[in-house]
Amino acid sequence: HGMLFFVLQIAGLAVFNTDNLIIAHYLGAEQVTPYAVAMRLVGYATALQALLIPSLWPALSEAYVGGDMVWIRKSYRRIMHAPLLIVTSAALLLGFTGRWVISVWAGKAAVPGSLLLWGMCFWIILLSITLNQGALLAATQHLQLQAIYSSIAAVVNLILSIVLVQHLGAIGVLLATIISYLLFIVFPATWQVRQILRGRYLH
Repeated sequence: HGMLFFVLQIAGLAVFNTDNLIIAHYLGAEQVTPYAVAMRLVGYATALQALLIPSLWPALSEAYVGGDMVWIRKSYRRIMHAPLLIVTSAALLLGFTGRWVISVWAGKAAVPGSLLLWGMCFWIILLSITLNQGALLAATQHLQLQAIYSSIAAVVNLILSIVLVQHLGAIGVLLATIISYLLFIVFPATWQVRQILRGRYLH
């Protein structure tokens, strides 16, 4: 399981840390600033969730080993609905006010386009969903498939980013991340979570 976590971390690094390098290479270093600043600002929407959700792993693991699927279903609905509502609300707020906040915080040179900012807000909502899914998958020790499709997502994201950035600019990199995340992480993880909540993986 430690090795699987390591693979997941490497895949995460590839997804989250290659965008700036690709933008700098194909568009120039000056295009990195608006992208990086906006992504950092939008990322704060999930900061509290990222701190709280892992603390539920022990309780979810204990309930899964004990076969208490009723508690798991009830708890998962709570950790899915409440954080998602908060993150979505924060994303909408940042979508409307983010450009102004960035102009005050980092200057006009760091202000991204409206479409890019709203795309990042959509992306952060996707990330919020997968944080919850990842917590349940980790707590129930279903990491093998997650490691596989996360690795595929990282490779697809890299290839798509290189292709789309040359045609669409910086938003192409973000679009590549969203597409790869939806197809190879959100959808398969949603299927796995449903199997767990139905007790299909319960031994």
